Amino acid sequence: NRLLPFATEPLATPSAGPLEVELASATVRAAATAADAFGACSPTRALEAIWAGLAAANVYVDRAAPWQAKKQDPARLAVIVAALAQALEAFSVMVAPVMPRVAALLREQLGIERLAPVLGRDFWPLALPVRPPGGRLVPGKPIFPRLERDAAAALVARFAAPTEELQPQAAGAPQPPVEASPAALAEIGYEDF
Repeated sequence: NRLLPFATEPLATPSAGPLEVELASATVRAAATAADAFGACSPTRALEAIWAGLAAANVYVDRAAPWQAKKQDPARLAVIVAALAQALEAFSVMVAPVMPRVAALLREQLGIERLAPVLGRDFWPLALPVRPPGGRLVPGKPIFPRLERDAAAALVARFAAPTEELQPQAAGAPQPPVEASPAALAEIGYEDF
């Protein structure tokens, strides 16, 4: 969502400024940590590592400020877009085992082929992918669209507990009786096990 508005020109080769080095390092670190976690059959830990890497990519966007570069420095904008495209290509591989549809949509918007298994080839991005310059990103709908306030309120209302359950009882107010079923009153003895 944050990259496509600035990606109107063909992709350049990213140069290695300090912000780009930081982004590349965070991406490769996320890939290594996620690979170890997947290898240990811990998809939750793998996703935590991937989300940490994606958070670093968001920090990169905030610090690189492509909206300013678009106005003041088109060459810098080209570097920002290329660095993000490179990182997002790596993340598209990382999320593929657990979110294949998201990976496919991301790769489509990056203008690259869907992942297809190839015997004997490991696609895992332990190093950043190298894209030839000149490729273009493909505009599309946001993969993770923002949740509008009304839609968020409707979801909360749908899944939240009824408000009367959430109201605290006044001090000293009589509590409604709790009736136990006969099965709950039966004693369990050692011989029941």
